[in-house]
Amino acid sequence: MQDFINFILKKQLTEKQQLFFSHWVQRYCAFAKRSVAALVGQDLQDLIRRFLEDLGRQVESWQVQLGRDALVIFKLCKISSS
Repeated sequence: MQDFINFILKKQLTEKQQLFFSHWVQRYCAFAKRSVAALVGQDLQDLIRRFLEDLGRQVESWQVQLGRDALVIFKLCKISSS
């Protein structure tokens, strides 16, 4: 998570965007931890899809889009740090 925070701090994002992206990635990480037992035989894209579906039952559609955007940036961070 710290790598992601460092990554978004280097980008030209507003402080508000940084906070929102961090929030949604933290929620995704918590969801992934709860779902770890169900991961056997499933790929990352499926986990992300299930997270966004679950999120859609809890928040407004614009918030789901922010969550999706945050996960795209999170994946970019993971790729660039590899």
